[in-house]
Amino acid sequence: MPDIVKLGKTVKRHIDGIMEAIRSGINSAVVEGLNNKIGTAFKRSYGFKAQEYRDTIIYLVADGLKLPPEC
Repeated sequence: MPDIVKLGKTVKRHIDGIMEAIRSGINSAVVEGLNNKIGTAFKRSYGFKAQEYRDTIIYLVADGLKLPPEC
């Protein structure tokens, strides 16, 4: 299969994610920073009895994330 056809199929398969990345303006630096904050939240939540507590900490430290309705 020619490379250009393979590229076209890959873009078609991932077009929703590509368009959302462009609309939201999120790049790899933003994602890496968010991953770092989430890692810190995991460390802070060590010893919590329920997974929901850990998830709540993650939402609180990851600025800009909207809490799900059940929180």
